[in-house]
Amino acid sequence: MYYTPLYLWLAGLLGAVTGASDFDTIVIARLVTLAATVAVACLIYLCCTGLRVRPLPALMAALLFFTPTSIFSQWSFVARSDMLALVFGLGAITCLVWKPASWGPALAGGL
Repeated sequence: MYYTPLYLWLAGLLGAVTGASDFDTIVIARLVTLAATVAVACLIYLCCTGLRVRPLPALMAALLFFTPTSIFSQWSFVARSDMLALVFGLGAITCLVWKPASWGPALAGGL
């Protein structure tokens, strides 16, 4: 699987805006991955509630994303672009769940 350079551009842009050194830019890249991991959990919650799941089970589904230690320890805070790619993919699915007939398919296609 190939990834776009969006992750590197985002980390570099945030590093340039904050005036970070090279080491600090690596920390920023890891924070981008951590933020993307939290965004995935939020999108799982939104997707579940869009499918008319009650809030407590939807919250449990979102929190289950954090439970496998292999996922959290290997992918959540290491500077990798996988979580950002997952945010875009799950964001597209969430758009289709919430607005299947109006603007959802157009936004999902853009993501």
